[in-house]
Amino acid sequence: MALELRDRIYTECTNYGFSDIIIGETKEGYQGWDVITLGATVYYTITDDLQWEVGYGQYLDRAGTKEITRNVLSSSTGGKIDLSGKASVFLTYPSEKAVILNTDGNIQLPNANSRFKNIIGHDVTSENVVTTALIVDGTEGLNDSNLAGLLNVYKKDEIDEQQEVQDVQIEKNKQNIVELEEEIEALAPSFDRGDWDYKEPSNPANMPEEGTYFLLDNAQNLTTDFANAHEILFNNKDVQDINHTWSTVEVGQSIELFDSVDKDYLLAKIEEITLESGAVKFQVTVEQSEGGVVGETSRVRVKIFEIPEVDISTLMPKSGGTFTGEVKHKKNIFIEPTMPSRFVNIINRYATNADGSSAGTGNQTFGINFDLDYGNTGYNTVKFSNRVADILTLKGGTKPSAKYRGEIEHEHDIVTKEYVDNNATPTLHTLTSAGNTMKYVSARSLNDNQFGASNASMGSNKTFYFYKLYDANGATATANSYEATESTMLEIWSNGDLIIKTGLKNWQPSSYSSGDRQASISGYGPMTYSGSLSTSYNYGVVISGLKKTA
Repeated sequence: MALELRDRIYTECTNYGFSDIIIGETKEGYQGWDVITLGATVYYTITDDLQWEVGYGQYLDRAGTKEITRNVLSSSTGGKIDLSGKASVFLTYPSEKAVILNTDGNIQLPNANSRFKNIIGHDVTSENVVTTALIVDGTEGLNDSNLAGLLNVYKKDEIDEQQEVQDVQIEKNKQNIVELEEEIEALAPSFDRGDWDYKEPSNPANMPEEGTYFLLDNAQNLTTDFANAHEILFNNKDVQDINHTWSTVEVGQSIELFDSVDKDYLLAKIEEITLESGAVKFQVTVEQSEGGVVGETSRVRVKIFEIPEVDISTLMPKSGGTFTGEVKHKKNIFIEPTMPSRFVNIINRYATNADGSSAGTGNQTFGINFDLDYGNTGYNTVKFSNRVADILTLKGGTKPSAKYRGEIEHEHDIVTKEYVDNNATPTLHTLTSAGNTMKYVSARSLNDNQFGASNASMGSNKTFYFYKLYDANGATATANSYEATESTMLEIWSNGDLIIKTGLKNWQPSSYSSGDRQASISGYGPMTYSGSLSTSYNYGVVISGLKKTA
């Protein structure tokens, strides 16, 4: 893949020895390698105490681990340095690879081949110009001045458009291959892997050179077609200079060769292994393949793996079958009926014996149990909801509950406490002085056998205050344990005469004491009244139509 450069990439390098670079944490004030495209080639510098190494490699994702392959350009040791696990690595631009503008204003590359997407200029001077297409700007329509039309060649904008489409497809292919490798690694970890370049030997009987491999067909002839591969020969050293012993590779395992740039690949089963001097020969049976060595690069990534055997008796068939073990769901479950049925039925059946025969009911309840007493029981919840709101919520824990928030409109709808409180007829209570006499006091905090009023004049009195009275059983009852209803009525008697009778409303904590209750008369004044209240007299009090709250 193409070389990529980015500013201020500097991270830790966590691996040991001579293996590929494993990317660690990003240094403070810098950015990480994730700004580089996976598969791209980069220049790197490793520093490890007094040692240093400058090189190039591919930035890869190997089973979730970000790595850079190592190809040394220069180092403090003349080769790969031995990493300590505490090294640092940063993106660089090696001096010997830099393109420099000379003092005369020219760029000279005497020993390099240059490949350009476009050359735009008045003159192109070279002993040889090799191109796959001649691109000439021209105007629409065929005439003598239209060189592109006369030569029957592509115009520049047409070539650009085709190249753009091809570049997009190449990027898609590379990403697909990386994703496929990650998926395969998760399912079948590798026994050996590495990178090798294709290089044909002068004689098919020879062994491959360091860092290279080649293919032989059934007739022991060299081949570049993956489909015709019968033997694959690798040098023990790959392009990263890693020595492979092949000790964990066995007959029956699978070998995969693929190029991250194009779509060519080979998947084969290993039939025979022959260890040669400095190399290995795998006799294989091709299972799947596409293309061959011909492509943008001759380098392949090689992975040897084994697909574990799966006990299919533990798997649920697509249709039919019976689960006999525990099932855990980590994702959503979708119920989608198929017409003409508009429902998927969950059928509740009684228990069976071990041999599958019916055990009958056994005169015991049976069915489905939603166990809400597991894990964080205080929040263990089963909900029935729609896009509008939760309809029914069931909670576990030490105080299990069920809350219904649906509409209550029809005869058989579920009702709630709120609905009952607001709609059902409550039991009404009457509190009295129970034959005891009560003293009138002006509005203030009350003691036993006292009641208060905002004004001694019956005609002007608007508010009454109560503390303790007695219920129908003669037991002491505090006023704050009750509340007024539309039927609440107050009567005050003096020496057998009714001196006031009125409805009460706004039963609430007293402004003088939270333990007392104050209530306002209903309407503009008492229904009937006579005279005034006196602190010298004793009175009888009757309050009816109260609802008990505690």
